[in-house]
Amino acid sequence: MSFVGTNVGALSVKIVALRRDAVTAVTATHQGRPLEMPGQLLAAPEFADAESFGVSGALGNITEVAAIQRAMREIGGEFDAIASLGGESFLVYILANGRIVSVFSHNKCAAGSSEFFVQQIGLMGDSHRRCDQSVACRQSRAARIAPLSSLQVGHHA
Repeated sequence: MSFVGTNVGALSVKIVALRRDAVTAVTATHQGRPLEMPGQLLAAPEFADAESFGVSGALGNITEVAAIQRAMREIGGEFDAIASLGGESFLVYILANGRIVSVFSHNKCAAGSSEFFVQQIGLMGDSHRRCDQSVACRQSRAARIAPLSSLQVGHHA
């Protein structure tokens, strides 16, 4: 069985396909065309055979909380927090026993929050190569909690 999840955010479209043990993911900025971009991305062969589809975000029928809970089941592992950085929001979900127990929202303007982190992730590479988001996600699994302002978020040692 295969599943495809789509998130249409304020700035980008994210699509993930789950097939047995295989995961395929793409992210693309929609440049103000949020209704066109999902169709273009879903036309790729790796998404064609899905038996089940779900959409979260601005045009979705699945809440972000439900999408995060499902992603945690698929990924496995133990997490203390998940940061959701969007073009118009910045949320930190606090977890206990694999469940979301609290949510903190950034109280400042969130515009550009995610872009700032994407830029910083790119700068974390060495002089020969840039770090990408998948590398940063793998590194975050070895993170430890560090105080930051009034929130506690993961920090890579």
